[in-house]
Amino acid sequence: MELSTRTTLQRIGFFAAGVLFSFATFYVGFRWPELYELVFRGGFNYASQPAWYRISGTVVGYLPLISVAVITLLRVAYKRAVRPVSYSIGVGTFYAALVALLIVAGAHSPF
Repeated sequence: MELSTRTTLQRIGFFAAGVLFSFATFYVGFRWPELYELVFRGGFNYASQPAWYRISGTVVGYLPLISVAVITLLRVAYKRAVRPVSYSIGVGTFYAALVALLIVAGAHSPF
């Protein structure tokens, strides 16, 4: 069975979207205290941050998984031409690369 070029490009596009969206949410989550300081013009303190800000920070961490669920539901409910498997593999690839990077960095750390 031969795949068409269009299908292959769609799969590559959804894979790249999964990787890039995961990177974007990781970056926003990593910079979450700095965003607080920019918005509220004050120092960030984990103990005194508003509850809604802590909850929204948690939601940002789960956005890649939520997006996988939404894309899968679109595929099932509306027969959309989306590729949830390719997108999911892209999300998983980002986190696997992140874990590998942390393991390698930990192995080479002088501490």
